Amino acid sequence: MSHILWNVCCELVRGCLDAFRGLAFVWQLDKDEEYVVVNSAPRTAPRTVMQQRRELRGTVPRPAERIYRRRERVWKRVFQCVVTNAGIWLLVWTILRLCSSVSDVSAGPITILSHLIVLPIFLFTRIVLALWFSDIAGACLRTLNLDPPPSVEFSTALSDVLVSLLLGCVFLAQGLLVSYLPLPSFLCSIISFIHLSLLNSMYSFEYFWSSRSVLLHKRIERLESYLPYFIGFGAPLTFVSTLSNNFLLNGSVFGTFFPLLIISSYKASWERPKDLRRHTPVISIFTPSRLVTDSFVNIFSGMVVQQPTIR
Repeated sequence: MSHILWNVCCELVRGCLDAFRGLAFVWQLDKDEEYVVVNSAPRTAPRTVMQQRRELRGTVPRPAERIYRRRERVWKRVFQCVVTNAGIWLLVWTILRLCSSVSDVSAGPITILSHLIVLPIFLFTRIVLALWFSDIAGACLRTLNLDPPPSVEFSTALSDVLVSLLLGCVFLAQGLLVSYLPLPSFLCSIISFIHLSLLNSMYSFEYFWSSRSVLLHKRIERLESYLPYFIGFGAPLTFVSTLSNNFLLNGSVFGTFFPLLIISSYKASWERPKDLRRHTPVISIFTPSRLVTDSFVNIFSGMVVQQPTIR
């Protein structure tokens, strides 16, 4: 029993430390070429003056030239994420302060109006941040210079992404429903914190694993096999993004620090030898969410697929 507790604690600490590795790795991501070619034109040799004159007269066709585009720097994307979320944080705080200063008679309508104003802005910034997160993940992949992954059909990849989004929502609901269990409040809080930490780890590693053609069932298997490590990896982000009772403020904090976890996931060493891993129990914590997700998928598939008619 003591060996199990020791291994679990070591894995928690190791995952927590790996979550901060992105701070050092971010400076290595901008060492690639600053410009990228956006067309398929071959590299041409320098033309002589005579060739340039013939091209101007139209006697010789001018060869296609390469078109270059400046590649966005990773530090700039990270800075944009921080500034954007800080701006949303300040906007939400200002609106909430204004709502709290109005009279009790008009407090209700003003609060509803404030949320109607903030929510579209908040959702729009989430979409923009998702695009920036993809840029950061792409820079990490280029820096590692890994071998190309095995090919996956587009339909399989698309269904994997959609099911992954659904599973994330169901698993989040599973973590929130823990608070209604007939257990002491502090124990419910710990279990809910574990769920959120695993969810943050799943989202962080999803960019890297998806780029390596690792499908959802394999990703869940890894999360459950190295459960203490991934709990520790997502714990720092879970802690800072749950300090406030306001959902919008927590979302802004999440968007500020999430890029660093994406970067850290590309340098994380989550795998362990089997002789060290056997002392850590495997808990199928995703099983309830997987069963619910499979039920939703089966219901939706039955609605979409048209049954053949008997004539």
